[in-house]
Parts: sequence; C-alpha cells; structure tokens
Amino acid sequence: MTVTHLEQVSSGKGEDAAKAKGILKQITTGKFARFLYFLLDVTAVLKELSESFQRADLFITDVARKLDTAITNLELLKDDKPPTELSKFQTKFKSSYDEEKKILLNGKNNSQEVSLKDNSQSTDLRELFSRFLTDTINYVVKRFASLSSPPLSDFTVFDCRNFPVQRGERAGYGNEEVQRLVDCFAPLLSQDEKDGAVKEWQELKSFLATQRALKPNDEYASLLAHNQNDQNNILVLVKLMITISPTTATCERSFSAMNRLKTVLKTRMQQETLSNLLRVKDHGTVLKELDPDSAIDQWLLKAKTKHHILPKPNVTSSSAIHSDTNDGREVEQEQQEDDNMLLPPLPRLVVDEEEIK
Repeated sequence: MTVTHLEQVSSGKGEDAAKAKGILKQITTGKFARFLYFLLDVTAVLKELSESFQRADLFITDVARKLDTAITNLELLKDDKPPTELSKFQTKFKSSYDEEKKILLNGKNNSQEVSLKDNSQSTDLRELFSRFLTDTINYVVKRFASLSSPPLSDFTVFDCRNFPVQRGERAGYGNEEVQRLVDCFAPLLSQDEKDGAVKEWQELKSFLATQRALKPNDEYASLLAHNQNDQNNILVLVKLMITISPTTATCERSFSAMNRLKTVLKTRMQQETLSNLLRVKDHGTVLKELDPDSAIDQWLLKAKTKHHILPKPNVTSSSAIHSDTNDGREVEQEQQEDDNMLLPPLPRLVVDEEEIK
C-alpha cells in the first residue's frame, strides 16, 4: 500500500513528487525488505520488555532481571541462524520472487506486485544486523544504567527471593548495602532511625527468609499494614524503596485520563486547568464523600472570569424606606421594579361584586 501510494505521488510534478521518487528508490530494494523483517524480531523482544514495565505489581529488583533477559535475547539474534521473521521472509521470497522480471508478489493471495531494484538474497546483511543490535543493546544498557549503581542497586538486598539459604551466609548478606542506603538518605532520617535500621535489618532478614513463596510487593505491603514496632526503623527504608516506582502503569493511566478530559471539543483548555483536573482525578475524594459547598464558593467568589448567576432580591426594612420621603419613594420604586423582574405576574381574578359586599 505504501509503495502504491508513493508511485502515485511520484507520477506527478513538484517537490512532493521528487521526494516520493527518492523514498521509493530506497524502499523498493531487497535490502530494505529484509531489514524490515529483521526489525520485527527486534521489536518483539523490546515489546515484551516494554509490556513488563507496564505491570502494576512490578518490583524494583524485577527490572534488572527483565533487562538481562531482553539483552540476552537480543544477543541471540546475532547468531548466524536467521531470526524467526527473517527466516519466514526468506522462505516466502524464494517462491514469490521472479528473478527475470525482478518482481516480488506480496499482499493478500499475492495479488500485489512490487518491483525490486536488486536481488535481496545476494546481499549479506549479517554485519549490518550485528551493528544494529550492538547499538540497540548499548542504548538499553545506557538508558537503565542507574539501576546498576547505588543507591538503586542497593535495594536488591530487600528481595527475599535472593536471600542465601544457609544461615551463616545470610548473617552478613546486605549489611553494606543497608548502611549505604542509610548514609544516602541520612537527611531524611532521624538519629534513632539511622541507628535502628542497621540493627533491625538482621531481624527483618530472618523473618523474610521464611516468606520466599510470596511476592515482595505483597510481603512488604503486609508488613507496613501491621506496622510492627520492632521493625519501624528498617521499614522506613522500605517505604523509600516503594516510592521509587519502576513501572509505567501510573503514567499510562494518567495519559488515558488526559485523553478523556481534553477532547477535541475542549481545545482551548489551559494547561493549568488540565493539571488541576488530572490532580482531582488521581488524588480526589470519592464522589459520595465530596462536599460541594466549598467548591461552589471557590467557583463563585474567587474565579478570574465573571459568572452570571440569578441575583437575590434586596430586602429593605419599612423604616429605612420611609425615613426620608423623597429617598424612600425612589428606593420603594426600585424595589418594586426588582420584584416585578424576579417574580412572574399574578393571574387576574374574576370575583363577583356581591361576594365582595
């Protein structure tokens, strides 16, 4: 479809036609087609890594494990054996390519013809693939380099799945990392928390060593909910660890909420208004518990723009109206006009004169 569109544009005149011819010349080659199928294998690995980051129950130590798995799978694509999608393309290419006419049949039921400039089988792209994979791996490592250096790397000792089985090995496990975390977050800790965190670490390890079957997020959520007094100081570091969110699930939900709030019918919405609405959406109270009075007062009295509301009638006492004859007549006349504007006219009543007598 892309090739067909570019062929139609290139048949015209002007700057767009010249650009279309240049693009068409590059994409109608066997080298480009093979590289597209190779990218399908690369993006499949990156897609799995991206989806793992969107899980709400992702623990901070799981990120390093997911990264290591993704890098290993990218390294496997460097082997001489063609990747899955590229192997499918090469098999299909042999039966769909006309060597004499240099035409590749593709599309549904091979109903479309694409003229290739060269034979894609004659060009060895393994060096290009290897260089591309190396650059991709280096970028991923650089992008998440902070996870392999303190203080984030020190939080891995809180993963009970990594605890040594032997009690003697477990005694010294994580002591240096906990001390570094205490020193790193010293401005946020009291002196009692600094001293108690290192001492309580041994007791926390003994407790978590028996909880290997549970997920770290569930285990620490239970500990924080019960708020055990004998582990309050070390749990401060746990709270700091939980606030460092390794998942993008919250960001994804925020983007979805933003799309629902700022639609095509609200293009003039200011950034400040959008931020306030998103803050209410994420951190606001439940609708059943909301007291609207304060919000209404804020909207009426402190808004930057004027709001048109139904005015209340000014009730004036009779003594104030008749204190001065001239002023009283004017005030009484204005009051009567206001009442006539606010109240609907009364219906005319037909009464028998005999009943009045």
